Amino acid sequence: MEEFRFSPRPNRANEIHWREWGKEAFEEAESRDRPILLAISAVWCHWCHVMDETSYSDPTVIDLLNREYIPIRVDNDRHPELNQRYNMGGWPSTGFLTPGGDIMTGATYLPPEDMVSIASQVLNYYRTRKEELYSRIQDQQRSRAAVSTAPSTVPANAAASVLEYLTRTYDSSYGGFGTEPKFPQADALEFLIEEYYRTGDNRLRTMVTTTLKNMASGGMFDHVAGGFFRYSTNRDWSVPHYEKMGEDNAALLRLYLHAYQILDDPAFRSTAERIVDYVMEALWGPDTGAFFGSQDADEEYYQLEPEDRARRDPPLVDRTVYTPWTASMASSFLEAARVLDRPELQDVALAALDFLWRVMNRENEGMLHYYDGEPRGSGLLTDQVSAMAGFLDAYEATGQSLYLDRSLSLVRLILDRFRDPAGGFFDIWDAYQDLGHLEVRDKSIIENSLASQGLLRLHYLVGDEEYRTAAQGALGVFGSDYLKFGPYAASYARAAAWLQEDPLRIEILGGPDVTGPWREEALSSCRPRCLVQTLDPGQDAGLIDRLGLPSERAPAAYVCYHMTCSAPVEQVEDLPAAVERLVSSRGK
Repeated sequence: MEEFRFSPRPNRANEIHWREWGKEAFEEAESRDRPILLAISAVWCHWCHVMDETSYSDPTVIDLLNREYIPIRVDNDRHPELNQRYNMGGWPSTGFLTPGGDIMTGATYLPPEDMVSIASQVLNYYRTRKEELYSRIQDQQRSRAAVSTAPSTVPANAAASVLEYLTRTYDSSYGGFGTEPKFPQADALEFLIEEYYRTGDNRLRTMVTTTLKNMASGGMFDHVAGGFFRYSTNRDWSVPHYEKMGEDNAALLRLYLHAYQILDDPAFRSTAERIVDYVMEALWGPDTGAFFGSQDADEEYYQLEPEDRARRDPPLVDRTVYTPWTASMASSFLEAARVLDRPELQDVALAALDFLWRVMNRENEGMLHYYDGEPRGSGLLTDQVSAMAGFLDAYEATGQSLYLDRSLSLVRLILDRFRDPAGGFFDIWDAYQDLGHLEVRDKSIIENSLASQGLLRLHYLVGDEEYRTAAQGALGVFGSDYLKFGPYAASYARAAAWLQEDPLRIEILGGPDVTGPWREEALSSCRPRCLVQTLDPGQDAGLIDRLGLPSERAPAAYVCYHMTCSAPVEQVEDLPAAVERLVSSRGK
């Protein structure tokens, strides 16, 4: 049974008779004909804690919910599939549902008097106007069922369309996109870096540089302990929401590393180093061997002067290990180990990935979702695709085939359990509980984009055409409406680029005792949409033959694009020039 997590400050929220999301709670709601109060919270969420301390500690609210409702509490981080379907616009999320799990109405934070008023109104509406309510719900269900998911083609102009959108919404004064609140949008900025590298358009360089420097110099960054807060409440990045998320810091670490490599600005390296130091201090668990989830938003603490902060305990760290966030941070640490010349970070990254495989993986179930002393939560696509990407990054970084094997194992599960024959991948697998809105399996553009990119990387690495076909089908699902996702469409454009143009591949042949320097040089020479593969003629003869590579001369490297490979490069120091020749011949 999951343990409910309330505000760390004094409160009475545990006096509410909370149920877990599950069959028993729904059966109780049906048998007692009571509506459901669904509370979605998060351990890092300041206003979730405030709601515990106010509304959920109010005696009238406690009595009303216990007497007239079936209260269900859900942790956002532990149940992203429920948050995807029931979030009411932020956290905390307060949903009023029918006994069957359909939404009647909802809100975010509700102070005690509003909570009592709305809960009473909903209860009266449910009791007196059921026929009208269920008629409306049936209309909504028919509308959802009528939405077509038929794949279209993957548009050739996806990159240009997303670029136009980002340029139009870019804030030239402070960087970022839109006004406020402002989120970092790491995928969108990664996309701009890749497009700058491809085109040399200095306008894109300016967009990235302005955004990254303003985020790092403003209130979004913790200038005392390091690391980024989750988002800014205002346009100029000066007033953050103070939670620090492992997920966000993993993406921003990778972003600043890539910005340093492509834009050659030492300020970006400095920011990346400070993110690493923060993560190692606050979010790395050497006893567990994995990365923790988040650090609490304690506004009072973060507004203290540095000397006063030092006398206080830092905000609570959620020591739960989440598979997607740990895999993402491991990928970023693999990159940081090389770019920052800190090889110990690779050891940390591989330890985290090995933890995921050893502790969180189950045969025929794939990756479980989180670990809080024991692994829990199966059947989520996000866990499979994030771990697949992490293992692929480890394969490139180390040349060890066991990481490729792990990726291939997860891909098989994704294709068997999550794939829609009509195209794309569902967010939950084929055996998931069908309570409430979970009866409709959803497709996330971000998860489908990440799955497609992983499938395409594997296609180019092992030559399996099925992976390309599956990726094309997944991207086709969003081919006609990807722009409606705003800046998140950048993840789609990045994945589509892997489909529409073959990446540069650097194939290294040789035994494990001699290929280390080759791989290091290859990874340093690689830039966006580039793959590095290390093949041992003694172990990988079948794959070498399938890829059409000669194996007589080893150690050696081949720089390949599409169906063409360079002559064998037989000296490590000659590899960068060989890469540059091929890049120049085909354009970036």
